[in-house]
Amino acid sequence: MSNERRDQGLRKKLRFRHELKFYVNYHQYYLIRHRLRFLLKRDPHTDESGEYHIRSVYFDDLFNKALQEKQAGIENRHKYRARLYNKSDSVIHLEKK
Repeated sequence: MSNERRDQGLRKKLRFRHELKFYVNYHQYYLIRHRLRFLLKRDPHTDESGEYHIRSVYFDDLFNKALQEKQAGIENRHKYRARLYNKSDSVIHLEKK
């Protein structure tokens, strides 16, 4: 198999995102949080308790292309949104996902 063909196959595999979610009790949460704090940076939007509020507005065109592509299961699509953190409009993030 050529390197180009292998790379194309790898890119196809990497497009799929699959999440596994698990419930943890408070003790497990505490241990995981304690261990990860040395490896990860704290999100700058969090408050003293480590939480934050997000408000997002997603945009679409006149033909609802983004909605139709999502419903059709199209993997590579463009999404645009405005996002606010902690109910403050002092900084508004405009993002293309």
